[in-house]
Amino acid sequence: MIIARDSYAELLEVTGNISQISSSLNEFGGLVSGLNERSSSIKSIVGLIQQISSQTNLLAL
Repeated sequence: MIIARDSYAELLEVTGNISQISSSLNEFGGLVSGLNERSSSIKSIVGLIQQISSQTNLLAL
């Protein structure tokens, strides 16, 4: 009976740990998604700067 009780307690602990890991992974996924959106914005800005730079170089000729 003691073994079953100890096993149940360990099972509850493992279940709690898995729940925490799942929560952390979900949070991490959200952070990665946010970084992806920001990097897309930065990519657009860099593209715009490159276009302006090209036009400026043409005007300088």
